[in-house]
Amino acid sequence: MLQQYFVTLSGLSNSSCWGVTYTSTEVCALVGSTVDIHSSYSHPTGYTVEKTYWHLEYSHLDLREDHQFAGRVELVGNTLRIKDVNTRDAGRYQFRFITNTSKEVSGYSGVALIVTGTQVISSPNPVIDGEKVILSCSTECTLDNKHTYIWYKNGQQVTDGLTLLNKLYLDSINSEELQEYSCTVREI
Repeated sequence: MLQQYFVTLSGLSNSSCWGVTYTSTEVCALVGSTVDIHSSYSHPTGYTVEKTYWHLEYSHLDLREDHQFAGRVELVGNTLRIKDVNTRDAGRYQFRFITNTSKEVSGYSGVALIVTGTQVISSPNPVIDGEKVILSCSTECTLDNKHTYIWYKNGQQVTDGLTLLNKLYLDSINSEELQEYSCTVREI
């Protein structure tokens, strides 16, 4: 379900129509993936928007001018696209627009970007040698449903193609074999 959050600026009434809308307050992204963070804005009639950009919460520097994001960010309409996401990109992002009267408006709540890798978790834990085990491909945050999982043992794929399930069911395994399993997540 798409959630929208309308943020009015402090000291302004709702009837003034200055604001920024985010489609989510939090976005989860995999290391190495491309992530889109969406927004829209409103302003009273009679103003012209001269510039729009995204910035980190504690900096008003346009991300397109930040060396940390060089060649990896672009503005697609009001959407921020970050390519090849890494853990340093985690943080709160805010959309900002500047009008022809030099009025600057920012959506203060912003969108939190959480960047995650994958981890294999077993159930039961610890593994009881010879017992059935369920391995889960776990991430720090909840990914959207546009991802599939691939399981490997010693670097060799053990699942038939891509699966939407993040679990691998094994009839028998010992604690030493557990270290041989890994998983990756791919965008559909």
